[in-house]
Amino acid sequence: MNIPWAADNRSPNEVLAVCALSSLRSDRVLVDRRVREVKDWEAVARVALGGKVSGLFLKNVEDHGLEGRFRPGTLAELERRRHDALRSGLCWTRLLRQVVEALAAEKIVCVPLKGLSLLLFTYQDESLRETFDVDLLIRAQDFTACRRALVARGYRPRVRSRRGVLLNHGQECEFLAPEGGEEIDVHYRLFSWTDERYIFKIDSGVWFDRAVPVEWRGVPFRRLLAEDELCYLLLCALRERDPLGYLTDAAALLGRHAAGEAWDPERIVRFVRRGPLERELRGCLRFLREAFGVALGSSLESFTGARAPGPSGPARSLRRRDLARAENVFDKLSLGVIYLKWQMFKRLGMFRPYFLAKNNPVGIPLVPSEDDGPR
Repeated sequence: MNIPWAADNRSPNEVLAVCALSSLRSDRVLVDRRVREVKDWEAVARVALGGKVSGLFLKNVEDHGLEGRFRPGTLAELERRRHDALRSGLCWTRLLRQVVEALAAEKIVCVPLKGLSLLLFTYQDESLRETFDVDLLIRAQDFTACRRALVARGYRPRVRSRRGVLLNHGQECEFLAPEGGEEIDVHYRLFSWTDERYIFKIDSGVWFDRAVPVEWRGVPFRRLLAEDELCYLLLCALRERDPLGYLTDAAALLGRHAAGEAWDPERIVRFVRRGPLERELRGCLRFLREAFGVALGSSLESFTGARAPGPSGPARSLRRRDLARAENVFDKLSLGVIYLKWQMFKRLGMFRPYFLAKNNPVGIPLVPSEDDGPR
């Protein structure tokens, strides 16, 4: 199986062994096959540690009785990382509760994303996934109230801006917790506005509106539909040079629903078919089936098809310079014009109203004291 993103001198067999041993529902037949293909188990451990999946990887190593394949020091490092993941996961979930309660007091609805959403509803064990921050999605029009609520409770905004315009292209703003300085990323879009409009063809507001109300430890918030969460993880994977972490999360989510949780796979099929990245997303789904051994279900199996010639996984990460192959002529021209406008704004201050309206939530300018660039 050709894996173009198996970089840094990692062989495909090492990556595939990590995938088989990083599945929430590990398949013994697949694991046995991958074990026979591995020559360097220390390299396999390095891939697992670098891919931030060491807790789940170690659990499956223990379940399959493979501890003897590794040096004692390597096992100790994997164990240390698992304990770190457990400790930090408990801290992050506690911080999530504080932030969600603060926002709920102001009647601001939020949706946990990525790590914490997966910890709470998919892995259901803090030691199985490493988490490094709190990611929340809110409505753009709630950003001012959200900011006010967090600042009033001692959270410090960390803003990268120029002339009052956020430099992250309209995706998120960071806040630091008052005591430990932990990072809370408040998203008002899932991706930058250029990616959503010209590349992924999605609308964060629509995904937010169909998120389902849930309650966790007495605190109400919303959760992305499971189908939307899977598509979100796959899109995140396509943007990464090394997408192992996101693909592991996607495999875990698929495994959870293969175990009986209700969902609508036809929604995923419709999303993939109508978007511009159908080939890449089909490749991701094939990779989840073949590398992690997850059952896609009849609808996704028939849609994904048998293994195709060439890469079974993501063809390559969709870095910005690679995206031209996935866009039509209008999108290419639009992105080129936006890039030129952005350079002129950064150097000369031109097009400031345009980028205020696009980058900042509902066009809100930042106050001068928070601006790190020239006026």
